[in-house]
Amino acid sequence: MKKRIRLSIKLSSFTVSMVVLSMLASFYLTRTASGADITAWVFIFSVISLVVGLLYTLFLDRNITVPVQTLVDYTSRMVDNDFREPVPVDSADEIGSLAEAIEAMRRSIVEQRRSLEELNEQLDAKVEARTRELEQALDNLRRTQEELLKAEKLASIGRLAGGIAHEINNPSGIILTRTGMLLETAGEAGLSPDQVAALQVIDRQVRRISRITGDLLMFSRMTPMARQPVDVSRILAWSCTTYAERAKELRIRFEGDIPPNVMATGDPGGLEQVFGNLIKNALDAMEETGGTLLRVVEAGGEHVRVRIEDTGPGIPPDVLPRIFDPFFTTKKVGKGTGLGLAISYGILEELGGSLVACNRDQGGAVFTVTLLAAGRDDDVQAAIMPGWEGVIS
Repeated sequence: MKKRIRLSIKLSSFTVSMVVLSMLASFYLTRTASGADITAWVFIFSVISLVVGLLYTLFLDRNITVPVQTLVDYTSRMVDNDFREPVPVDSADEIGSLAEAIEAMRRSIVEQRRSLEELNEQLDAKVEARTRELEQALDNLRRTQEELLKAEKLASIGRLAGGIAHEINNPSGIILTRTGMLLETAGEAGLSPDQVAALQVIDRQVRRISRITGDLLMFSRMTPMARQPVDVSRILAWSCTTYAERAKELRIRFEGDIPPNVMATGDPGGLEQVFGNLIKNALDAMEETGGTLLRVVEAGGEHVRVRIEDTGPGIPPDVLPRIFDPFFTTKKVGKGTGLGLAISYGILEELGGSLVACNRDQGGAVFTVTLLAAGRDDDVQAAIMPGWEGVIS
């Protein structure tokens, strides 16, 4: 198609030139020249017509056909989405104006494509950011739903446990009182050693029942937690002192210095129970192998964090999601009621804190207590647990 266009322009130009010149030469010779001269003049004018036609064809080819073909080539590239090279503008005539128009169109398309690419990048970034926000919101909603379900379950079980505990406490208290009276008067009543031993078994088992019902009552939240500034260092150190003798028997070392005067918002009795439960569970986990119990207290910003880490076997993955469920325990029968962690979780939740469990990379379990930080209050601090300085480190 390109060759046909160029050839048609050349032939049309040459034909027009020859026809015009031949007509003029013939008209002139027929009126002025003799017969002998006509042939020479026709030949001369034919040569001149041919030269003029060729020159005119070359002129058209250079000034029209080539520039137009160049513009066609550039537009073909743009059709193929190649906008890299600008369209050359070599003249100020109509073809030059057409080249300027095509170049302006090319720049406009390039600018629009760049704008679209930037807009797409911005949209992708916004979509990605929004997706992350929605995923975070979904995770928060899922956690909130889990917390609500857990709170509802804890409340329902707590009400049931409180009622059962009250019902059991009355007869167990009577049994414990009468058993104590019998043991005190065993000599006067002439009871045999076997009978005294049987009474002692009854006394121990009833006391165990009392401890269980005490845990049930604590779990049922009969007594609200009091929020006040407390010295977490004192309470943690005192709790460690309580279990220091048992730790020594089990070949378990307490490690980690407890920084003094770390103040948080909490309840002294409730936090003592929380730390006691966590330390007791850590000792139970290392009962057969011994090991190390690490205490870490971190204060910074709006929170105070206490970590209790042990070197025991850790928490099995299938157990971890249920670790704070009431009455759930992996201990042997008679070793625990499955209420310690549930009670601790509830106490910290009521105090505006949290309790999180996970496993150490090196082996063992980690329990992290998070509390709201509080200002220094010397009066409250001094009233918590005197004599804590004797804690083993």
